[in-house]
Amino acid sequence: MTTEEWDEYAREITQMYWEEEAEIEAGVHPTQIMKRAEEAIGHPIVDTFWNYIGDNIVKLHHIDRKTGKYNLNECYATFDYIKNEFI
Repeated sequence: MTTEEWDEYAREITQMYWEEEAEIEAGVHPTQIMKRAEEAIGHPIVDTFWNYIGDNIVKLHHIDRKTGKYNLNECYATFDYIKNEFI
């Protein structure tokens, strides 16, 4: 890896780190959203693909354990992560 490639890599990693820190500070990091959704539903959410569809809305799609695939047309829940409620 050349010095220029290393410098570019370091910039990308640093930028991703600070973006994630900003999400955590704002309370919208995916792990925080998952925790609030699980608290709202009352049990752990597993085998789920999260599809962000708006400023504060995620749709939850079941992931087939056998194939590892999900269907975006089959949403089993929609969660507003600002209001912390399923809609």
